[in-house]
Amino acid sequence: MAQRELLLREVDSAGVALSAEDWRGLKTQHDSVLAILQNQLALSPRTLKDSAATESARSDIAMRHVNDYLDRALVQETAQFMPVPAFLALALRSGQSWSVSAAGQAQALERAQGVRAQFDSAGRRTGPGLKAAPGPAPAPPVDTAKRKGSR
Repeated sequence: MAQRELLLREVDSAGVALSAEDWRGLKTQHDSVLAILQNQLALSPRTLKDSAATESARSDIAMRHVNDYLDRALVQETAQFMPVPAFLALALRSGQSWSVSAAGQAQALERAQGVRAQFDSAGRRTGPGLKAAPGPAPAPPVDTAKRKGSR
């Protein structure tokens, strides 16, 4: 992020301007990233508008979609994880307050313990692991250099 900012300042101070084709490319990349995120989250502005009347209700719906996606990507591993692009993260964070609550921490811990228990119990059902190969352990190779030197 800092490297990008430095590069943008350097380009700006040098008076370099983007061509119309460059702007189209940036817009295409931007729109593509947003479309991928909307698809992964199964969420769009129209979905929010049609599903809830108040801003608070829309926020709750969006949060459920994000949590569902994170479960699919990080716990179930059925969706590809995609980090939020920097431009979008900055836009989402600006002007928003946040806090850490004890209740939220307790809920996260409880959820993590449940996930771990599922993985631990799933691992036990797959079997005892590696089985010993039949027969004796392999013998070390004979050192022929030692024999030649002793004659």
